[in-house]
Amino acid sequence: MNKVRFLFKKALTPVTIMVIPHDNLRSQNIKIPAIKIFFTMLLNAIGGFCIFSLFANGLEYPTPVKGEISLVMWVPPETPQDLMFIAR
Repeated sequence: MNKVRFLFKKALTPVTIMVIPHDNLRSQNIKIPAIKIFFTMLLNAIGGFCIFSLFANGLEYPTPVKGEISLVMWVPPETPQDLMFIAR
């Protein structure tokens, strides 16, 4: 039980980050719990992995040959009656 309490206290211990703006000489101290920094790094790694895997999947597709893909451009209706005709 004491180990759990010790880890819980360590996780909620604030880490002070000093921010010094370029246009102002006065620094700002930001206190963030250590667990938030850990979860931010974890979510950042997961997001980077997802983006990398999507990029890798995109590289697997061959480049389309001209004429294989046709683009359809949607033109908005000019009058509300045209919109009612499309909705039916």
